[in-house]
Amino acid sequence: MTFALRGWQYAQDVVEGKVIACVYVQQACQRQIDDLDKPPTGYHFDADRAERVCKFAGLMRHIKGKWAGKPIELEAWQIFILTTVFGWVDDEGNRRFKTAYIEVPRKNAKALALDTRVPTPEGWREIGEIVAGDVVFGADGKPCNVVRTSEIFTQNDCYQMTFSNGQVVVADAGHLWLTTARVNQPGKRAGREMSKKGGSVLEQVRTTKQIAESVRFGSRGDVNHSLKMPAPLELPEKNLPIDPYILGAWLGDGHSAGSRITCSIDDFENTKANILACGYGVLEPKKSANALTFGIYCFENGEKASIKSSKNFVSELRSLDLINNKHIPAEYLRGSRDQRLSLLQGLMDTDGTISKSGLVLSFTQKGGQIVGQVCEILASLGVKHSSIESPVSCNGKPCGTAFRVQFFANRDLLPAFRLERKLSRMLESSGAGSCRRSATVQIVSVDPVDPVPVKCLEVDSEDRLFLFGSSMLPTHNSTLSSVVALYCLSADGEAGAEIYSAATTRDQARIVWNDAKQMAIKSPGLRKKFGVETTAHTVHVTSTASLFKALSRDQGGNLDGLNTHCAIIDELHAHKTRDVFDVMETSTGAREQPLLWLITTAGFNRAGICYEQRAYVLKILSGIKDENYFGIVYTLDDGDSWEDPASWAKANPNWNVSVKPDDIERKARKAMQMSAATNNFLTKHLNVWVNADTAWMDMRAWERCADPTLDVTDFEGENCYGGLDLATKFDVASRVKLFERDGALYCFDTHYLPEDTVEQSGNSQYQGWEMDGYLTTTPGNVTDFDVIEEDIKADSELYVFNEHGFDPYQATQLSSHLLEHGLPMVQVGQTVKNLSEPMKELESLVMSGKFKHNGNPDLEWMISNVVAHVDAKDNIYPRKEFPENKIDGVVAILIAINRWMANDDSGHAYADRGFTEI
Repeated sequence: MTFALRGWQYAQDVVEGKVIACVYVQQACQRQIDDLDKPPTGYHFDADRAERVCKFAGLMRHIKGKWAGKPIELEAWQIFILTTVFGWVDDEGNRRFKTAYIEVPRKNAKALALDTRVPTPEGWREIGEIVAGDVVFGADGKPCNVVRTSEIFTQNDCYQMTFSNGQVVVADAGHLWLTTARVNQPGKRAGREMSKKGGSVLEQVRTTKQIAESVRFGSRGDVNHSLKMPAPLELPEKNLPIDPYILGAWLGDGHSAGSRITCSIDDFENTKANILACGYGVLEPKKSANALTFGIYCFENGEKASIKSSKNFVSELRSLDLINNKHIPAEYLRGSRDQRLSLLQGLMDTDGTISKSGLVLSFTQKGGQIVGQVCEILASLGVKHSSIESPVSCNGKPCGTAFRVQFFANRDLLPAFRLERKLSRMLESSGAGSCRRSATVQIVSVDPVDPVPVKCLEVDSEDRLFLFGSSMLPTHNSTLSSVVALYCLSADGEAGAEIYSAATTRDQARIVWNDAKQMAIKSPGLRKKFGVETTAHTVHVTSTASLFKALSRDQGGNLDGLNTHCAIIDELHAHKTRDVFDVMETSTGAREQPLLWLITTAGFNRAGICYEQRAYVLKILSGIKDENYFGIVYTLDDGDSWEDPASWAKANPNWNVSVKPDDIERKARKAMQMSAATNNFLTKHLNVWVNADTAWMDMRAWERCADPTLDVTDFEGENCYGGLDLATKFDVASRVKLFERDGALYCFDTHYLPEDTVEQSGNSQYQGWEMDGYLTTTPGNVTDFDVIEEDIKADSELYVFNEHGFDPYQATQLSSHLLEHGLPMVQVGQTVKNLSEPMKELESLVMSGKFKHNGNPDLEWMISNVVAHVDAKDNIYPRKEFPENKIDGVVAILIAINRWMANDDSGHAYADRGFTEI
């Protein structure tokens, strides 16, 4: 049977119930069957094209797990997706589908990601790539050889370890660590120092499980285990094109487009002397406020520089791709210890600070990439550090995020500055402020997690230890994406194809890219037939000038100027903003048959770009026309209990292949017993979207109450109850109208935000909601209450407000105007007394299907953000977990329900509950 027929057979089996699947998968399959029966105008199904992509996949080799080295054998659901996406073409032979959205739980592909980062002399490698003979680093900082690697274990008990510097790593129960810890064994002094806190201190090798069992010590629960910081990496000196101190100073306060640097007037002479000492010159400075700006130049044959030599310095920057792209080149991160220290000194002289105590050092920049690389420099120098991200404001207005790395250092051990003003404040290690604690990192917590693939390395260092990265990434649905990327690179008939694995972070972007690179290396048929080659940063085909790269926002902040043929965005749910998606989608505009390939699990953020795309897919599956968008969602059906084993196969197309029933059953039992594990199980294994960790509303019940055909104009002349919750800048101002018909409440909502907030907010959906008419914006940076007032007055001409409740906060003037207009305005303060019963009533109405709304996505997002706080008397109160999780529309509904329940004329049994006096 051909692949095209196998894809069709899968669709038939799903529709006929022979393959268990949810309604969304059934709709996707029915769509393909209907299209084959009656092709959309201008398109036809090319069986040869469908066959070609699946045969191409057979050239690939698995690279991880028990399938490593074996040819990829596609499962029926994967064949269906590939043949559908690649089989349909237009009359000119170009691919029909320009976007493909696949939502599927974890472990539904046969290769498992193993992404622990390990430093090597050439840069970072992932542990899944490392083989015997590779060079890594020992704890003494010296390069050592990998003499043996284990198989990849997928079912070992695993723990997530969190360290005091913020680093996180996942290790299996038997992984070995050399830790110092207190033990309650007084009297056994060999190899121990007696602890003042009781017991004794012993440095020995312990397993992860042993650490988990003794992670805290004593009645106070003190942190017990600590690891020594490694020695600085020992690396040979490199021939670097720019002196590392000069480069560091320019990266700190240099102008990104040229050779100029800015410093304070007081620091100029010292800065100039440091630059001259490095063999560079300084052009005449120009004064601006309390600062001086000057150019750096290179000496020519020992003679004083000219403008030409200043341009030579710019040429050196350009040769390192640093002009308008500030970052630390890889060769500088692996220079000698002195070179790395010089680089750090340049960075700290220009963008570093030191506390009054002389102990705490900080490096801060608005862009996160260089801060992350400063962390790498400090780690390579054996320095304990931590980093944080926090919002910053300019003149009282939010202007983005600042990133800061913080560490402790002493002047004689790590002179982190050359600028005398700063260096003189550093303490000596022999002083009262010595940094002995900076020599160790504490293990803060060790928590059991679901098994992930793990692999062991055996090295020939003296103590058998090797250095590892700060975290292990979880498994991803990457194999199918890697096949798609390699096919579009080499076999899609596109000259000069640009293929990108795109993400917000470098690590995330490289997951699919690394898998594809390893597939190319280990698939000789691919290399021979299509001429695929690999380098450190690209997979490419020279004969067609095509390339595949990993791209991310944190690699320099600029993803513009691309001409993308295929963009792979893996784990779209993890994208907090829509920036990467929008750039990649726009970059495909010049191609005849581009492909935006989106693959993800469910997530938490219903205001994000992933949920937006998912919602659009569900509309397509329900019947709206978009002939260029393919989508399929594997999840549970409405009404399915996630605790019922009979429903689990619906969400997992690789059921009993790579997804084992006993493994899912074990994780389900854990989720049933531990509420903290429930949401992770739902999102990662059953593909159910959740929001807050302890969310109040059953979102599937809320979705069942949606009726997009509802039109508020159909209720003209009817009685209603209003609810108003005002806000000025960052929160949403919301108002609702509730109508009662046949024992059900019908809700219509309106929301307001200032234009400036919409443009600057991290909520990627605000602009989309504004364009779609769900969000009303007012000019400036403060919500214009006059607009809201006029809208309510206009409504009062169309509908009969029995009462209009409002939160009195910020509403005094507006409510007075509305009272004068004749509206029955009633204060409803934000108290437990006023909101607990309405909140319970709303939940009851939703669960019984008696609360009708028109499915507005902004209100759905707000309802999903509500966390119910329960007090000792079983009263509940709406809260939000984070400031960005707005719930204003829900509060407006509760205010309106309060008035509905309290109204004497409503005929409800609620009239005697004491809600009439607010």
